[in-house]
Amino acid sequence: MDFRQELRKCAETGGEYAIFNKRTVNTQKDVLGVRMGKVRNIAKGLVKERSVVDLEKLLHDMDKDVYEEVLVVGLAIGYAKISDAERIRLMRKWLPAVDSWALIDSMSTTIKKFDPELWRDFVVECVGSSKEYVVRFGVIFLMNHLLDDQGWALPVLRKVRHDGYYVKMGLAWTYAELALKDFDVAMTEMSNKKIDVWTRRKALTKMIESYRLTAEQKEQIRTLRSSL
Repeated sequence: MDFRQELRKCAETGGEYAIFNKRTVNTQKDVLGVRMGKVRNIAKGLVKERSVVDLEKLLHDMDKDVYEEVLVVGLAIGYAKISDAERIRLMRKWLPAVDSWALIDSMSTTIKKFDPELWRDFVVECVGSSKEYVVRFGVIFLMNHLLDDQGWALPVLRKVRHDGYYVKMGLAWTYAELALKDFDVAMTEMSNKKIDVWTRRKALTKMIESYRLTAEQKEQIRTLRSSL
């Protein structure tokens, strides 16, 4: 399959969706205007019977200036039936091409079965990066897959020091998800002055917006937010 040709065949005519999506995902790349479902189908088709060498070639061939090309290769790396070590190695090559929260968030959900020990190490590596979207990946992967391991996850989150907007939004989202898993622990974290005030306020706002927390819990959240 020529994935570049397939993407262009699936692009919506007229350009309205491309303009809308470029604004939504906030990328500086060219956007073809391909719906996410079609991009996922192309990525799944790419990984059938493909080796790590083939995935390396996809990385080499993708146009880093085209949003959907970077997206489809990232999804293919996530979907591929390869070892954790191989996937992480390919991720290190893919992440520098990323300039959008949507690329990170979409790719993170494709990884289903993994060795937690290896990925914990990779998350720590990512959140220590100076690159905004590499840190974002570490935070979002932790949120999606490793948040239940609070003894490990919370100290990692507290150490994130990147000031990028999409890092802080990722942290806020993660703490809001933590509140759904363990409200008391989340509220304790939101009182931790080692976590910057902007992130805590944004996390508390996201908690208030949730339909899954009770009125009593939201009143407690509002009280804490007003004190920050």
